[in-house]
Amino acid sequence: MISKKAMLAMAFALAFIPTLATAAPAKLVLVIGGEAYDGPPKFAVTLNGKVVAEGAVDKAIDTGTDKRFADAADKSQYVESFSFDIPEADFAASGDLRIQLTNEAYGGEGSNRDRNLFISSVSLNGRETKADQLATVTKDGIVPGELVDGYLAINDGNAEAVVPAPKGGWPEATTEAAESKPAEPEA
Repeated sequence: MISKKAMLAMAFALAFIPTLATAAPAKLVLVIGGEAYDGPPKFAVTLNGKVVAEGAVDKAIDTGTDKRFADAADKSQYVESFSFDIPEADFAASGDLRIQLTNEAYGGEGSNRDRNLFISSVSLNGRETKADQLATVTKDGIVPGELVDGYLAINDGNAEAVVPAPKGGWPEATTEAAESKPAEPEA
């Protein structure tokens, strides 16, 4: 016969088995500014080719009524921080992160109306990559990125900001490496 204590201990242990088997989701944090034209700029983030996050920079400066992002003395009012959970099934430690402007718009030559993204930083499970460490990729391959006061400009829907997976891969969500080590792009 099983004692009451043993039954309670077994019930307690069984209650936590599903929790132990489920890994924490990966945490993606983006700091992005924008320029709006007939609506805010929208973006999609892929990890290893799979869309893992989407959003819109609602605080983007309106290029129809205000100045351009580059002209703003205080850019922080046009910048947002986004935090996304990436399910374990979609996490790829060796995958490149890519950020794309998904609703490009341009008012035409001389109009000064445009819709663009300005990326400050990308962090995956605590591994942060600043704008000056991001690559810009177009249909022509890797091109020099345009930095605007420390932000990587994505002015074209055919361009992507790319964060290569660091040497050894992205840290798992539950590892100490996720605490906050700077990213080291592959050489």
